[in-house]
Amino acid sequence: MSTTISTTAIATVGPPARRALFFVIAAIASVALIGMLLAVSELALETQTPIRIGDKVDTSFGAIAVNEIHAHSASHTAGQGHSGHFTGPGSIPEGELAVEVSVSLQNTTDREVAYSPDAFLLRLGTSGSVVGHSEATFFRGTLLPGGVLVGQLTFLVPGDGVTGVLRFADPGRTDPIEIQLGTLSETAAGSSEGHDH
Repeated sequence: MSTTISTTAIATVGPPARRALFFVIAAIASVALIGMLLAVSELALETQTPIRIGDKVDTSFGAIAVNEIHAHSASHTAGQGHSGHFTGPGSIPEGELAVEVSVSLQNTTDREVAYSPDAFLLRLGTSGSVVGHSEATFFRGTLLPGGVLVGQLTFLVPGDGVTGVLRFADPGRTDPIEIQLGTLSETAAGSSEGHDH
């Protein structure tokens, strides 16, 4: 008789316990789904907001920023002491611009970080063609913990008002960091207004 009572008690307790377990699982799944949706929406917001001149961007080792840009043509440099300053012994080729991009790198880790001007490329317009720098004020080196590097890269680009995006190959990321430079021209070189030194 006691066995019958025990079985009846288990039978009456079983379904509510299963319902409670189902609700707990559903609640956990709901929280996980909400968390995933928030993460996806935050990632989408990040990808929709372009990085621009003056923005400080997090890297795997600290931060990077484009401080300013200036663009010069052959006509701009004529008679201003710039001849021979760009592209080695020559001046700026006819029909092209020398775009000077001032960048800063900051190491916030407790380890040394290697850097190189070759980590920077300039993507042009909608065609997506990529050019490397023609000059740089810094060479390959190592940034000490807490160190900051400020340097300048010069890119030769077509002088027809193409837009530019600076790409930085962060060693700790798969995809490069992209910083919008705007229209590359003497009158509209990013956020910089003046182009004289």
